[in-house]
Amino acid sequence: VPFLRSAAPPVSRTLTTLRATPSSSKSEPLPSSQLALLLEKSFVAACQSLATGYVTELKLFIAAAKTGYKQGLTIPQLQLELAACPSQSAGRPLAQEEADLREVWLSLVYLTLDNVRYPSSEALGATVPAPIRSQYTTFVYDVVNAKKSGYNLQTLKLEEVARREEGE
Repeated sequence: VPFLRSAAPPVSRTLTTLRATPSSSKSEPLPSSQLALLLEKSFVAACQSLATGYVTELKLFIAAAKTGYKQGLTIPQLQLELAACPSQSAGRPLAQEEADLREVWLSLVYLTLDNVRYPSSEALGATVPAPIRSQYTTFVYDVVNAKKSGYNLQTLKLEEVARREEGE
């Protein structure tokens, strides 16, 4: 995503504060404010890295979103925490299109987890904003079914799935 490429510090410095600390064998829920910090930092780093073909930071973003899902946090709750997050990894507040992209990414994770019936106390995919849900539900369904049928991202042509969606 070119709009974050030049504004943010290098990726290697962006994630230095995301190091995990050892904990007891019983994991405790991550406070939603810390989860928001992880989402914020990994989102900016993922945008920078994707521009060069690296996906490690995107995986960190997905893992943080999955943690929010496991803890039963809704998309609106995460959005509120992100809005209150004091960290600005981009070196400035996110532009509206960047914040919108982050919301779409969060929503895609939640829709995917709902679609694969990932254990949750409630159907958190229903907390995805209606416009995003209506735009991406069938796409997520098609990608999940393709994966179940043995396709991987190298063999699955996402462009074809997207085109099918537009044609319906």
